Amino acid sequence: MASSLFGKNLKGDIIGGLTASIIAIPVGLAFGEATGLGAKYGLYTAAFLALVASFIGGTKTLMSDPTGPMTFVAAGIVATVLPEGTEATSPIWMYLIITFVMAGAIQILLGFLNIAQYVKYIPFPVISGFMGGIGVMIVLNQLYPLMGHANPEGGGAINIFANIGTPLSSINWESLGLGTLTIATIYLFPFITKKVPSILVALIVGTSAYLLLGNFYNMESVATIKAFESGLPVPKLDVFGTFNWGILVDCIVPAITLAALGMIDTLLTSVVADNLTKTKHNGNKELIGQGLGNIVAAIFGGFPGAGSTTGTVINIKSGGTTNLSGITKGALIFVIILVMGPYVQYIPKPVLAGILFVIGVGIVD
Repeated sequence: MASSLFGKNLKGDIIGGLTASIIAIPVGLAFGEATGLGAKYGLYTAAFLALVASFIGGTKTLMSDPTGPMTFVAAGIVATVLPEGTEATSPIWMYLIITFVMAGAIQILLGFLNIAQYVKYIPFPVISGFMGGIGVMIVLNQLYPLMGHANPEGGGAINIFANIGTPLSSINWESLGLGTLTIATIYLFPFITKKVPSILVALIVGTSAYLLLGNFYNMESVATIKAFESGLPVPKLDVFGTFNWGILVDCIVPAITLAALGMIDTLLTSVVADNLTKTKHNGNKELIGQGLGNIVAAIFGGFPGAGSTTGTVINIKSGGTTNLSGITKGALIFVIILVMGPYVQYIPKPVLAGILFVIGVGIVD
């Protein structure tokens, strides 16, 4: 009976969603931390966006997640209003949520305007150069955390290189060792087996090394991510108590940037899915699904995501063929959110930096 409701490939879709969720967990934690908001918000994005976009979207096998380009832009927006190492207050949350909701709304509008058909006219060198530049910046932003230091205030490639002497003169060797171990695990584990995602293995290996070495060495100098309370996310509607219409003007430009980038990122991934499955996606419907998913995620504190090439390819290769795989992935991440909160405090930041370093290199490639 279940197979008749969801199609003839129920087992393949569930396995595809399960495998994609295994990849999405360490990536979501890493991207959430990279935005400056916190690791849990990366998981919120991965869960809400996957569920909503998969219900509505026009690419059956697409996996929606926080992605490198979207996270990089979102992190820049967060950095303009939130000093590093501080907690977001209600006015800051209001600005961020409005910006991210507007980005989703613009994507929905682009879908209704049938804009998807025109993306193919963007020259490949333009897309390649843009993505390559984002990949380089993601890599550069991991250099300081890998050496056990926070990035210089203001960020940017010039600022990073101008102050690189600071971390180089006082390298935290424990942090560098954990980051290097993480990177090596991601690249080398596939030689052992490709059935288990190497990013997840790297997260486990790096965190286990931190905990085990803590019995013999002083590892207190290694920064870890903050724990969060387990349980379902709560919408941040209370932050709108001080809403004023003037804030919309400040949000429109970053919202347009996110919407356009998310459109390109998603539709390029949809083309990859078409090539692998020999199907044809509905780009405009996918934009509507992505936009609504980003709106829902933003209301709960998440940041905009897009179609993930890595998750989509893994889903297809694992047997996923319908929207059920994305729904399964989102539901499984909610289960993780319910139980994982207190344990993320043991994950070292240099381990997440190592994961992001490899992702940045992959984007350049």
